Amino acid sequence: MLYYLKFLLTLPQAVIKGVLFVVDGIEMLELNNQANIIEEFKRYQTKLLRGSSDHCFINVIIAVRPYVVRLFNAKHRPKATIITQPPIQKTPIKMESVLKKLYLSPMWKSNHTTEYTYSLCLSIAGRMSGKMQDYILQLNNFDHRRERVTYWNVLSNSEYVFRNKSVITPANYARDVLNITLDDFVIESTTVLRAIGCADNLVYKDMDHPELIIVNVLANSKANDDDDLIGLLILRYFSFHGNEEDIYGESVYIDRNKFFNELKQLYPHIGENILELFSLRLRYFMNRKLIFPAYDDEENLTTNEPLGQKLVLSPRGWAHWNLFSENIILFEMLTEDTWNRFDAIKPHGREAWSDSILRCIDYLKHLFELEKRWINGQVNNHYRDVFGTEMIVEHIIIGIANSLRNIKKSEADKKDLQDKLNSLDQTIIEYKKTIGR
Repeated sequence: MLYYLKFLLTLPQAVIKGVLFVVDGIEMLELNNQANIIEEFKRYQTKLLRGSSDHCFINVIIAVRPYVVRLFNAKHRPKATIITQPPIQKTPIKMESVLKKLYLSPMWKSNHTTEYTYSLCLSIAGRMSGKMQDYILQLNNFDHRRERVTYWNVLSNSEYVFRNKSVITPANYARDVLNITLDDFVIESTTVLRAIGCADNLVYKDMDHPELIIVNVLANSKANDDDDLIGLLILRYFSFHGNEEDIYGESVYIDRNKFFNELKQLYPHIGENILELFSLRLRYFMNRKLIFPAYDDEENLTTNEPLGQKLVLSPRGWAHWNLFSENIILFEMLTEDTWNRFDAIKPHGREAWSDSILRCIDYLKHLFELEKRWINGQVNNHYRDVFGTEMIVEHIIIGIANSLRNIKKSEADKKDLQDKLNSLDQTIIEYKKTIGR
């Protein structure tokens, strides 16, 4: 293709006045891969310019975050030019635009059923809450292409959303598709988030794959419990000192050295192995795009240090933190892929709703004991300045309480769980009184 285009540009009678390459959708790639793509199109431009008409322009427009432009310019000459820097689009795409393509897919398309399936798709769109659409956009770091993929994965999920896949048989597809109704889809915050995190599995398992948008920030190891709270401590620190609206970290960012210095000041005897756990978890969060480099992070620009010096919590990172206080769903999923020190039995199928909530309350008690250990271990009484006055477990308990209150069960059925949650909440309140918070 490139050589044929170059051939056309060198013809004496060539009527092509210009070539414009437009590249989009590379933001989900690693930073080095993004830079490689930019460099590759720069080479295309150079090759095409050789021998082409003097009156022919050849330009490349690549949509990336401002930081990537700085990363490229620090290592290449000539430099790329930012021709526009509009505010990032934070509006979720309309579900209708996704579903217009859904009814044309192999799963749905039929000459006799197009009108019916399109009407069905629009009805499905009406079931998706605006808040859930906002979270899907954030989990995809405002990448609209990935957002569309997520919607497709949700609506085709046979474990949690599309529950009646048995109505479709390959031999009688055109007839059977007419049997699908809106009632065959379970569009709720629980099923949608489960479909995103679990795919077609019953329970959640973090595959440590960059394409997966639900990240197990509770990930720990069986060897010791030092790392059980580290992921949550990092999220708490970044959310407490960060600004959700400053996506690029242009004015508010986290200084990595300051973060580690504050840890050493709080805990002068903290072991290097614990600091290394924090460093490894930061790198993991960067790889899974929970954390982005800030706009003017010079260290990442001038060295081979992949983590960088100035960091910001990404929209995906903010979504994880905020979902904990929204409802129980994210916390419930992540505990399914977390080593449980007081109960090694993990869920392998659909749990009773009460068993699931009870397991989450028990695990939250475990995290409360760990958080107390971190607070009690400080030496300069500046924990609240570093991590804020709200405890991590307080943030999570809000989400569990919201789900317990909204679950469609009788008050009598919920009483035992509500009593256990209230007891934990009261224990947290009493503990905070003893430390003057």
